Amino acid sequence: MSTVKDLTILGSGPCGIYAAFCAGLRNMSGYLLEVKSEFGGQPLMLYRHKSVYDFPGVKEATGQQIVDMLWEQYLPQSKKIIPKNNVVISHIIEKSDYFQLLFVDGLKIDTKNILIAAGNGAMLPRTLNLENEEHYLNIDYFVTDVEKYKNKKVVFLGGGDSAVDWANHFLENDITKNVSIVHRRNAFRAKENNVDNLLKNGIQLFKNYTVEKLIGEKNECFQILVKSNDSLLDKVLDVDYLIVQYGLTNSYGIISTIPGLQWNKGKILVTSGQHSSKEGIFAVGNSCYYEGKDYILSSSMGESATAIANIYKKNNPNHKGIFYSSTALNKK
Repeated sequence: MSTVKDLTILGSGPCGIYAAFCAGLRNMSGYLLEVKSEFGGQPLMLYRHKSVYDFPGVKEATGQQIVDMLWEQYLPQSKKIIPKNNVVISHIIEKSDYFQLLFVDGLKIDTKNILIAAGNGAMLPRTLNLENEEHYLNIDYFVTDVEKYKNKKVVFLGGGDSAVDWANHFLENDITKNVSIVHRRNAFRAKENNVDNLLKNGIQLFKNYTVEKLIGEKNECFQILVKSNDSLLDKVLDVDYLIVQYGLTNSYGIISTIPGLQWNKGKILVTSGQHSSKEGIFAVGNSCYYEGKDYILSSSMGESATAIANIYKKNNPNHKGIFYSSTALNKK
């Protein structure tokens, strides 16, 4: 048997990174695991370049800046809680007093505790389900590098906050003036003031239109055919980039197969100490549910600290000390 670690953290969004930092402060051993190639989670997928206003102690920061700050704080602890990306768990096996994680690449980790910080699970974009969609390289589902859209013809598909926010962002930050939105309904689902800004910014709106066909060749889509749901009239729109914002589908994958976990509203039910119904498994952030929970970043960070404190107590039942301040912890 390999050395049994104190804990393994599943997910490297803000909650996972901060939990790894807190665990390192307490000299715990373990891993911070990420299924994707990039650490950072939802902030990088959804608002890498957008401003966030509710991160404690920071007036305003982008999703990228928040992740960078958390990662810098965590790095000194990364020899204790070791980061591993591009890892996919194939099996979670319960032993007598620990869990064994088996991975598709042959890696094996033995761990006393599992902390699930997987957000809403693996997030996959909803696609158009149109012919040749997967071949066109100028169809995006996430905005990661705004500079590539500079002065381009950009068409957003969708009517929620993400599509509307990005369309306004492109105009208001002089990324491009040629922005359109195609929405399959008459009414937008985005916040009212943001919808008002679409009109103020002069964004071309195609409401109650459905995308019928992608027109292009090789790896580039250069036009889309849209049809009015009212009149059935067709329009052909020129595009340099098509940004699909139809939302995400979520899956917890192997986590959802763990026997004995209780779920509520699609989340793992936890106590005030972030314990799940399964001994040795904890959950934080968007992965968990408890009565009165608010799904905001600031409260989720506190959940990470609470979970690590309780995992430490579980691993060290005879420890009498109470940590009131990080000055009492080993920061080396």
